[in-house]
Parts: sequence; structure tokens; C-alpha cells
Amino acid sequence: MNDHFTQSLAQLRADIDALDNELIALLKKRIGIIHRVAALKREHTPGACHIRSGREGAMHKRIFDTFAGSDFPPAAALSIWRQII
Repeated sequence: MNDHFTQSLAQLRADIDALDNELIALLKKRIGIIHRVAALKREHTPGACHIRSGREGAMHKRIFDTFAGSDFPPAAALSIWRQII
């Protein structure tokens, strides 16, 4: 292996690590907002069913459509999203 390859690979891996850190931070931020939403719903609509299947369906469609025609399969992106969320 030459130095250019090694340095390029190291930089790309560092870029991936930086993105992973951003994803983790965003996920933690999302979880915090979810807790706030849950508390608000408990306070103002106790005992109600808070699942909104239409909202979830719209999110799934948005993810699928975003990856349609890309190098990454839309169904795989949706599967990853569902595992995370």
C-alpha cells in the first residue's frame, strides 16, 4: 500500500466517524424532543391513544422516496430508519 492510499482511507474513515458522531447527537436530540411531546400529550390528552399511523406512513413514504433512484435501496433505508426509531 502506498502513502496516498493509506492517507485517503484514513481521511474517509475520519469523515465517516464524524458523520456517525453527528448522527448520534441528532438521535439524542430527537429522543429529547420525543420525551417533550410525550409529556405534553400526557398532560393535555391523558388516556388518549397517541399513535398516529398516518404520520408514520408519511414519514416512511418520505424516506422511501428520498432514496428512490439512489445508490442505496429505498427498502434498506426504510428498514434502518425503522430500527433506529
